[in-house]
Amino acid sequence: MIQEPIKEFIQRHHYDIHDIVFQCDGDSREFLKTVGLKYSQKGNAYVLSDIVAWANNRKIEPNGVISTDFAAEIKEQAQSNMK
Repeated sequence: MIQEPIKEFIQRHHYDIHDIVFQCDGDSREFLKTVGLKYSQKGNAYVLSDIVAWANNRKIEPNGVISTDFAAEIKEQAQSNMK
């Protein structure tokens, strides 16, 4: 569900997914390594994501944030898979 919006965003800015260096914690590092994507230690993007998550948990939407809620779609797919 998230792959297509990310792909479109990267293409719109004339990058390839393999050009992007992801800043992430240990939980995501193994995934990125497995799928062959670049990663680095925590930096400004990582700090910014913490700020956005903090705001999101308080129902605050910072300007410029692209909000995506997959809850309904995940629920629908899970229910469909259980039939």
